[in-house]
Amino acid sequence: MEWESGAPNAVGSTFRSIGWLPQESEHAMDGVVKVNDPMKTFEVTTHDAKEEWTNRYELAPSGSGTIVTKTVIWPPLGGAKAAARSAIFALYVNGRMRKGLAMLKAKAEAGA
Repeated sequence: MEWESGAPNAVGSTFRSIGWLPQESEHAMDGVVKVNDPMKTFEVTTHDAKEEWTNRYELAPSGSGTIVTKTVIWPPLGGAKAAARSAIFALYVNGRMRKGLAMLKAKAEAGA
Protein backbone atom coordinates (compact mmCIF):
# COMPACT_ATOMS: atom_id res chain seq x y z
CA MET A 1 0.00 0.00 0.00
CA GLU A 2 1.30 3.47 -0.94
CA TRP A 3 -0.08 6.86 -0.08
CA GLU A 4 -0.78 8.87 -3.23
CA SER A 5 -1.87 12.18 -1.67
CA GLY A 6 -2.43 13.73 1.74
CA ALA A 7 -1.08 12.73 5.12
CA PRO A 8 -1.21 9.02 5.99
CA ASN A 9 -4.61 8.04 7.45
CA ALA A 10 -6.01 11.59 7.19
CA VAL A 11 -9.57 11.98 5.95
CA GLY A 12 -9.43 12.68 2.22
CA SER A 13 -5.99 11.13 1.72
CA THR A 14 -5.73 8.74 -1.21
CA PHE A 15 -3.79 5.53 -1.62
CA ARG A 16 -3.16 2.62 -3.95
CA SER A 17 -3.02 -0.90 -2.62
CA ILE A 18 -1.98 -4.18 -4.15
CA GLY A 19 -3.69 -7.16 -2.61
CA TRP A 20 -4.56 -10.78 -3.17
CA LEU A 21 -7.77 -12.08 -4.70
CA PRO A 22 -8.41 -15.74 -5.52
CA GLN A 23 -8.26 -15.06 -9.26
CA GLU A 24 -5.54 -12.38 -9.15
CA SER A 25 -2.48 -12.47 -6.90
CA GLU A 26 -1.66 -8.75 -7.40
CA HIS A 27 -4.98 -6.91 -7.57
CA ALA A 28 -4.68 -3.08 -7.62
CA MET A 29 -7.24 -0.88 -5.84
CA ASP A 30 -7.34 2.90 -5.39
CA GLY A 31 -8.86 4.30 -2.23
CA VAL A 32 -9.66 7.26 -0.04
CA VAL A 33 -9.89 7.62 3.73
CA LYS A 34 -13.48 8.56 4.59
CA VAL A 35 -13.44 8.50 8.43
CA ASN A 36 -10.61 8.58 10.96
CA ASP A 37 -11.69 8.93 14.57
CA PRO A 38 -8.62 7.51 16.36
CA MET A 39 -9.21 4.45 18.52
CA LYS A 40 -12.91 4.49 17.50
CA THR A 41 -13.60 4.36 13.76
CA PHE A 42 -11.57 4.10 10.57
CA GLU A 43 -13.23 3.81 7.14
CA VAL A 44 -11.87 3.63 3.62
CA THR A 45 -13.57 3.30 0.26
CA THR A 46 -11.64 1.49 -2.47
CA HIS A 47 -12.34 0.76 -6.10
CA ASP A 48 -10.90 -1.04 -9.06
CA ALA A 49 -12.01 -0.81 -12.69
CA LYS A 50 -15.26 -2.67 -11.92
CA GLU A 51 -16.44 -2.18 -8.33
CA GLU A 52 -16.35 -0.03 -5.20
CA TRP A 53 -15.97 -1.42 -1.68
CA THR A 54 -16.14 0.21 1.75
CA ASN A 55 -14.27 -1.19 4.74
CA ARG A 56 -15.21 0.18 8.17
CA TYR A 57 -13.33 -0.72 11.37
CA GLU A 58 -14.88 0.07 14.74
CA LEU A 59 -12.90 -0.31 17.96
CA ALA A 60 -14.44 -0.45 21.43
CA PRO A 61 -12.76 -1.01 24.78
CA SER A 62 -13.78 -4.20 26.55
CA GLY A 63 -12.28 -4.64 29.99
CA SER A 64 -8.53 -4.77 29.45
CA GLY A 65 -8.97 -5.55 25.74
CA THR A 66 -10.51 -4.19 22.58
CA ILE A 67 -13.39 -5.38 20.44
CA VAL A 68 -12.70 -4.78 16.74
CA THR A 69 -15.62 -4.96 14.32
CA LYS A 70 -15.08 -4.88 10.57
CA THR A 71 -17.95 -4.11 8.22
CA VAL A 72 -17.52 -4.63 4.49
CA ILE A 73 -19.97 -2.94 2.16
CA TRP A 74 -19.61 -4.46 -1.27
CA PRO A 75 -21.35 -3.96 -4.59
CA PRO A 76 -24.72 -5.68 -4.75
CA LEU A 77 -24.86 -8.99 -6.60
CA GLY A 78 -27.67 -11.43 -7.12
CA GLY A 79 -28.18 -15.11 -7.88
CA ALA A 80 -25.21 -17.28 -8.77
CA LYS A 81 -22.70 -14.39 -8.53
CA ALA A 82 -23.76 -13.66 -4.95
CA ALA A 83 -23.46 -17.35 -4.03
CA ALA A 84 -20.04 -17.58 -5.68
CA ARG A 85 -18.79 -14.50 -3.83
CA SER A 86 -20.02 -15.91 -0.51
CA ALA A 87 -18.23 -19.20 -1.18
CA ILE A 88 -14.99 -17.46 -2.18
CA PHE A 89 -15.06 -15.32 0.94
CA ALA A 90 -15.76 -18.31 3.17
CA LEU A 91 -12.97 -20.39 1.63
CA TYR A 92 -10.25 -17.82 0.99
CA VAL A 93 -10.85 -14.31 2.26
CA ASN A 94 -12.39 -14.49 5.75
CA GLY A 95 -9.31 -16.11 7.30
CA ARG A 96 -7.08 -13.38 5.92
CA MET A 97 -9.49 -10.71 7.19
CA ARG A 98 -9.44 -12.29 10.67
CA LYS A 99 -5.63 -12.22 10.62
CA GLY A 100 -5.68 -8.52 9.66
CA LEU A 101 -8.19 -7.75 12.43
CA ALA A 102 -6.00 -9.55 14.96
CA MET A 103 -3.06 -7.38 13.91
CA LEU A 104 -5.19 -4.21 14.24
CA LYS A 105 -6.41 -5.34 17.65
CA ALA A 106 -2.85 -5.97 18.87
CA LYS A 107 -1.73 -2.51 17.69
CA ALA A 108 -4.74 -0.82 19.30
CA GLU A 109 -4.12 -2.55 22.62
CA ALA A 110 -0.39 -1.84 22.53
CA GLY A 111 -1.08 1.88 22.02
CA ALA A 112 -3.71 2.14 24.77
